[in-house]
Amino acid sequence: MVLFWTTIVLLNFFAYIIPKHLPRWQLYSTSIFAVMLQQSIDVYFDLKWDLYGYFNKGVDTLGFVVEYGIFPAVNMIFLNFWVIRKGFQSKLGYLLACCCIAIVYEFMALKSGYFYYNGWKLIYSMMQYPILFLILVGNLRLIQHFYNKQREERISFRHPD
Repeated sequence: MVLFWTTIVLLNFFAYIIPKHLPRWQLYSTSIFAVMLQQSIDVYFDLKWDLYGYFNKGVDTLGFVVEYGIFPAVNMIFLNFWVIRKGFQSKLGYLLACCCIAIVYEFMALKSGYFYYNGWKLIYSMMQYPILFLILVGNLRLIQHFYNKQREERISFRHPD
């Protein structure tokens, strides 16, 4: 439990104090997406197929604390530093570093007992993390695209005074 609560406090503190390279509304909307994505995945992998879970089998209140206490903060930190990376190699290196951190953390969560496997393997997570992080990036780009499109539409409909 120490790892669990320490993670929540530190990640959220860090997400709060880091210099923001994205507008807060983008961080907020991408964080909502991250939680919804994680909950959608967990409905199948945890609840339906029982491949892994948080704390106890089935719906667990502390599982919601994991999803709302960890995933939004990870999303904010990841995307906030993603946007300042320039070039393919820098972004690839950052993506791989984040995946390695996530894998090490998942291993620590397993050892601490707040996360368990029931047919899932760490190798599956190794393959899954790059995809999940890139989905977060894709969602951010989609949000930015919609925002820019809306701004263009507003500008094109303005009449000269």
